[in-house]
Amino acid sequence: MPTRPRLLSLGDRIRYDGREQTVASLHGTSVRLVDDAQATSVVLLGHLLASDGFTVLSTSLSRPPLPSRMPLSRTPSAETTLNNSKPVDSG
Repeated sequence: MPTRPRLLSLGDRIRYDGREQTVASLHGTSVRLVDDAQATSVVLLGHLLASDGFTVLSTSLSRPPLPSRMPLSRTPSAETTLNNSKPVDSG
């Protein structure tokens, strides 16, 4: 019996409801799936993982890692922020 996955990621190929599908998005506990005919469905993650026919066929390992933080060269300095702000007259 195949083991249940510990992690479901974007781009993973799965078998669910008798069809091969791709994980297109994850939002909270909802998983959007797209099959080979481009039909989409949204399933609750708990329902998906508990279904009898669910298996992970392949995982998408080619995703680039997310940056841990924005590079300093891309963040505005406090001086730039102050120079670009405009005073507000409240009355």
